[in-house]
Amino acid sequence: MRQISGFVRFIGQVALVAYFLLAALLLGVRYWVLPHIDQWRPYISQELSSALDAQVTLDHVAADWNGPNLSLQLQGVNFVDAQQHRLLRLPQVRAELSWRSLLRWSPQFVNIEALGLDLSVRRDRQQQIWAL
Repeated sequence: MRQISGFVRFIGQVALVAYFLLAALLLGVRYWVLPHIDQWRPYISQELSSALDAQVTLDHVAADWNGPNLSLQLQGVNFVDAQQHRLLRLPQVRAELSWRSLLRWSPQFVNIEALGLDLSVRRDRQQQIWAL
């Protein structure tokens, strides 16, 4: 019986240490990483570029964590082709990252919103619509 109580005590101590490590990690992200997220802008831009298969540049990145989901604000999002022609400019993008992304280790968004989008389109003689 004494060995069982020693094992339970060990498991309890491991759980307590894991709890405090997780709390420290979350507090570090909330109060150290998120206020300085704009320093990660080149890395975020590179990851977006590879995921979208187009060069993406960002003017500014900000983040906030209120409630269960992380909120990202991207300003000056530019999509550029290989000849350095701008394909699309989004003045502001707001994205809300689901907390479930931590469990799946893959970004999943609750909401993505593009503000200030100005899109020009035209129709050619073959009735195809082209975004300009």
